[in-house]
Amino acid sequence: MGSRGFKPKRSGAKVAVIAGAIAATVGAGGYGAYSLMSTSDSASGENQPAP
Repeated sequence: MGSRGFKPKRSGAKVAVIAGAIAATVGAGGYGAYSLMSTSDSASGENQPAP
């Protein structure tokens, strides 16, 4: 009963792995949003000269 409220210390490696995973997720989400919002002239075909 004496261990109520006991929080074990996290190791630095575990914190680094979790922080890296969060950073990768945020980065991937940002890249995905950028690629969805950006328009490429060659991909859309809107600015191609008429034949």
